[in-house]
Amino acid sequence: PKIFSVAVGKLKRAGARSLHLDEVLEPPRTQAKGFVLTFDDGFVSALEHAGPVLADLGFKAINFLVADRLGMRNEWDAGVDHTMEPLMDAAQVRDWLSLGHEIGAHTLTHPHLDQVSLAQAREEICASKKKLEDTFGREVRHFAYPYGGLTPAVSDLVREAGFATACTIVEDLAGPETPPLLLPRLNVDREFLNPAKALRRALFARARRQRFRK
Repeated sequence: PKIFSVAVGKLKRAGARSLHLDEVLEPPRTQAKGFVLTFDDGFVSALEHAGPVLADLGFKAINFLVADRLGMRNEWDAGVDHTMEPLMDAAQVRDWLSLGHEIGAHTLTHPHLDQVSLAQAREEICASKKKLEDTFGREVRHFAYPYGGLTPAVSDLVREAGFATACTIVEDLAGPETPPLLLPRLNVDREFLNPAKALRRALFARARRQRFRK
């Protein structure tokens, strides 16, 4: 919580503007100093710890929810060096929405979409969108790939499901040329607090991605 609070405080002091993902699709002239805050998995901590910080700063965010795991725990991290933490239930998600934040889909059960059949991937992607829309009575236009796992075929499924954007875990800065279904992100950690290190990490990731494209 402390790292997050310090990081977003720096953004506020720099005059950065908190955007919703829909605004990313608008002409670049509306995005000067713009950024989008994203959370994956729907942890209760995002509501209880990050929520008050965001409210104080007037920032908004989007939380990508695992649709079949509301009110449960992140069991997909079992066996990994992660603590099992509670996920928001439907009532807590509504509290999140009431604060002016957004929700997105993060599949039904958090699988590696690049390691399952296309039929299973389609079900995870499409059904998560429908379930969240039915539960919360609003359109869900944004998606995040669990573990960042994707292939061109998976990205096509996300497009076919009707999502406007999709977030990866590639560390980079998004620009006008960035495909909306392949949005990169920067992880808010200790290095993020050091502008030189954060920029160097982003530039390295961008160079690596350009080499991969070649």
